[in-house]
Amino acid sequence: MRVKFVFGAAAAAFALALVSMPVLAQSGGVTAAQTANDQHIKVRVMDNFFDPRSTSVAQDGKVTFVWKGTNRHNVRFTKVPKGANRKGSKTKRDGKWSRKFAKPGVYRYVCTLFSGMRGTITVKPPPTSEK
Repeated sequence: MRVKFVFGAAAAAFALALVSMPVLAQSGGVTAAQTANDQHIKVRVMDNFFDPRSTSVAQDGKVTFVWKGTNRHNVRFTKVPKGANRKGSKTKRDGKWSRKFAKPGVYRYVCTLFSGMRGTITVKPPPTSEK
């Protein structure tokens, strides 16, 4: 009976540690690697969906769209922040297309060939420093 209790207590402690890990990791702040990753994001253009469908990038960061499906697709921006560029990709079946995002805000995009194929990029302004 005692062996089961010890094993049960150890399993409970292990489970609690696993549940707590994401909270501890989130409270540590942003690392240099995360900041670098925020500067260049990849979005896969699949057959009839974008992966990920929603993402974020730091201001002046770059998003590269990579065609992975067999159908032809394009990227057309339907909503951008005031004064931002609406430049989108050509229609293509394979390859890559990249764009830098200078203005913070929400950018909504679609593939005009497939209804329901849409995505969102949120461009985050640089962090403000507290003095």
